[in-house]
Amino acid sequence: MLTTPLLFILEPDTDEQAQLVNTFESARVSAEFRFVSTEEELLSLLSDQNNSITHRDKRRGVIMLAMDLFRKDTYRIIKHLKTHSDYAHIPLVIMSKTFSASQLEEAYRLGVNSVVHKPLRNVSMIKIMEIFDEYWFEHVSLPRINQ
Repeated sequence: MLTTPLLFILEPDTDEQAQLVNTFESARVSAEFRFVSTEEELLSLLSDQNNSITHRDKRRGVIMLAMDLFRKDTYRIIKHLKTHSDYAHIPLVIMSKTFSASQLEEAYRLGVNSVVHKPLRNVSMIKIMEIFDEYWFEHVSLPRINQ
């Protein structure tokens, strides 16, 4: 039996989190989504062996960092996730409002699976999330979060 996939979103700004919730609901994102505000919260959620969210039925999912690539801590988080054996297999998507060509290249070099440009208009964002949902949760065979 297939279970609902998980989408973990690290978004430090609670106002942005609320906006993303509205966008995900408007786009009818099929995944169960969980927001965290810090790297520590994300790692705790991913690694908690007693967590019924990630361990129920060996659920599958994606991690999204809704953080601009100009932030130095974004790269530190990417490195941590992609070099840690417990998390490296989980697809990692960055959603960023702005980035340079060199920042984009560095993100991919570190192991990011996709970088999505976050548009300023909500209508565009809904369309992007519809495509995101279809791609990641309908067409891609995702790995289990906890193997």
